[in-house]
Order: sequence, then structure tokens, then C-alpha cells
Amino acid sequence: AQIPVDFLSEDDVIEGLAKDYKVIYVTQQYLQSKCLDSLQKWCEAGGTVVAMAGGGYWNEFQKENPAAAKFYGATGSKIDT
Repeated sequence: AQIPVDFLSEDDVIEGLAKDYKVIYVTQQYLQSKCLDSLQKWCEAGGTVVAMAGGGYWNEFQKENPAAAKFYGATGSKIDT
């Protein structure tokens, strides 16, 4: 469809550089805990997150991140690979 996209790093989101975006796609199963907190605040301000491929269910220490299931409104955080 030739729709231009930007790539934001986790640090970009943590530093507040996502403020001018309407939608962010999370495309990896690992996500820094601080980034998940920043995404939640960003969503509360009107942003939309679309998660796939595990969507940050694992934190930066390769441990389950229970905050991700709560953030997405999911009842579980099991990832099948």
C-alpha cells in the first residue's frame, strides 16, 4: 500500500517521542518494563497499541511481565512458539 512508517525504539517511547503518533505496533515478545509503563500512559492520552508476536509479554530480563497481560486486558500470558 506504500504507506510510510516510522520505527520507534523502546528508548524513544520512554523519552516521550511517541506523543505525535496515533498508533504503535509492538512487534516483539521482549519489551523493557519502563517502555510498557510509557505505552500505558501514552494510551491513556489517546494512543492505540497493536501488539503481535508476543507483544512485550517478556521483560528486558527475559522474565514474564505480568503487567503486559493487564495492559492488554488478556487473561493469560502464555506464548506458544
